[in-house]
Amino acid sequence: MLPLIKPNTILMIGQKESIDTAKELIAKLDTPVAPESQFQIFRLKNAAASDLEMEISGFYSNPQRAGQGLEGQVYLISDVRTNSLVVQANPRDMLEVTNLIQQLDSPGGEPKNKVQTFPLKNAIASELATTLQNVLAVTNTGGGGFGGFGGFGGFGGQNNQNRRNPTLILRTRKF
Repeated sequence: MLPLIKPNTILMIGQKESIDTAKELIAKLDTPVAPESQFQIFRLKNAAASDLEMEISGFYSNPQRAGQGLEGQVYLISDVRTNSLVVQANPRDMLEVTNLIQQLDSPGGEPKNKVQTFPLKNAIASELATTLQNVLAVTNTGGGGFGGFGGFGGFGGQNNQNRRNPTLILRTRKF
């Protein structure tokens, strides 16, 4: 698949079935944007953009909202680098999303994340991090313990590869 800029087309080479599937997807995705839709960027102060993206997306995709006049098309993208939400919606839904974001992005309670470093005397940080992740993953599947951990991405572990000063940095989340 190759995008061609000047004629604004996509060049596809492949099996007939694959091209047919791509044609169906293009027909569904290549739709005009409603003229009344708006974009707005919300820079968050307290909440994590990715968390709010999931919460608000879940709110709008909730089947219980169907038939209540609340079915809007709201598109959200979180930008982790700036901790912002980019929202596209019609004006009525944009007001609703703005209110949701203001309520959800309020300071409250103690922080859910904790970052702590553990200088290591004997172990190698990368090996110990792997061992800890495996133990915590087993604890999680055992029905108790920590929940929500797994791999460097989900668990938030990082390690310092400097063997002179090995340090293990863990970021955990309270539940």
